[in-house]
Amino acid sequence: MSAPVAVDRWHNGIAPAAPALSIAVPYKDFDVLPLARTLLSLAEACAGRVEIVFADDGSDDRAIGEHLRSLFSGSTVPCRLLSYSRNIGRSAIRNRLAEEARGDYLLYLDADMLPDRPDFLARYLDHVDTGELDVVCGGRSYRHVHDWSAGQALYRHFSLRTECVGPQVRNSRPLWYVLTNNLCVRRSLQLQRPFQESFRGWGFEDADWALSLEGARVLHIDNPATHTGLLDERELLSKYDSSRDNFRLISASSAEFRRFALYRASRLLAFVPAPAAAMRTFARGLVLTRALPMRLRYLGIHGYRAALYAGVLRENAWARLARPRTAPHA
Repeated sequence: MSAPVAVDRWHNGIAPAAPALSIAVPYKDFDVLPLARTLLSLAEACAGRVEIVFADDGSDDRAIGEHLRSLFSGSTVPCRLLSYSRNIGRSAIRNRLAEEARGDYLLYLDADMLPDRPDFLARYLDHVDTGELDVVCGGRSYRHVHDWSAGQALYRHFSLRTECVGPQVRNSRPLWYVLTNNLCVRRSLQLQRPFQESFRGWGFEDADWALSLEGARVLHIDNPATHTGLLDERELLSKYDSSRDNFRLISASSAEFRRFALYRASRLLAFVPAPAAAMRTFARGLVLTRALPMRLRYLGIHGYRAALYAGVLRENAWARLARPRTAPHA
């Protein structure tokens, strides 16, 4: 059994009795100062209704936390910093933030996000005040990203077409488009339905959580934040490679996930191993060849993911076949 993870709790000495909204930001070895400065500026206009809680998920560079303390110390906004002695993972750190927060609602923002609008917090507070909704999703954009490298262009193209879609599209299948990088959720609901901490590493923990919200009142609105953390194509493929175990978990546990196009495509390929392996190699080549038209490289990402996860489903099938059968009772 692993030793408990130590946590250092710091606050700037300003503590309202009951903030309406807790802004919850997990980070690890990432420069969160631009986001922190933006949030402080927006929160100062909200008349004491907001608190800010950052959580350091085991960063190697502890100087980031020192800079945050210095920044927060000079603010009139209630601010706290949780510093964990080692990494506890994307699901667990969000659960700890929910437990430590004091607001009626949580606003989860990823460390590499920046609010797009000066009324970003006010728009969420309008929904918080009515109390009619359980989950409000603001959306994602690249409004504040003005420069990107040749290696990052494919990721931006892919994200614009799959994640940066308007509220009308997102509300057509509200649970399918819930992303934790800009998400406002009733804190009591989050505590009742925490993120599954069996998901480790990258990928699918937010989809698993979202698909558990059946019956919750979910609304997608036009209140985006910019994703500043563009990846180059090799980093993107590496992220997908690292998500195999999480795909295995969600595909086994969620019947709703098995309706996703990604799962259905992977399942079709799962029992034709030679074509699936060849497709993965071919798709990787498309992704990495910058001279090709962007639409072909975009299709390459979809093909790579389907072929990658087909391998996971095939492994699962062989594991089931290899299990010894229990003899019937006499």
